[in-house]
Amino acid sequence: MKTPHFLKSYTDRDEVNLKGKKMSVRERAFELEHLEKYHGDIEEVTKTIEDCPTCGKKLIITHWADCTTLVMEESAQCIECDYGSRKTLHSMN
Repeated sequence: MKTPHFLKSYTDRDEVNLKGKKMSVRERAFELEHLEKYHGDIEEVTKTIEDCPTCGKKLIITHWADCTTLVMEESAQCIECDYGSRKTLHSMN
């Protein structure tokens, strides 16, 4: 049973990205962070994390920390092209 508090918090609205476009299921899904995917020197790793894979411009990266579950949610979007959004979960322990 959904309580009024649940209905107020989780409305059936379409999520939009920074450009105001409706996000796809891929854009809303999170991936788990693992450091094995990064290789190379510090410049290459920084570019992999911070730059858009489509156009090469800097991504807008935001973080939300949940201290009760020790999880950090990261969201990265490019406002220069139609790359969409990258969402990652980081473990803080």
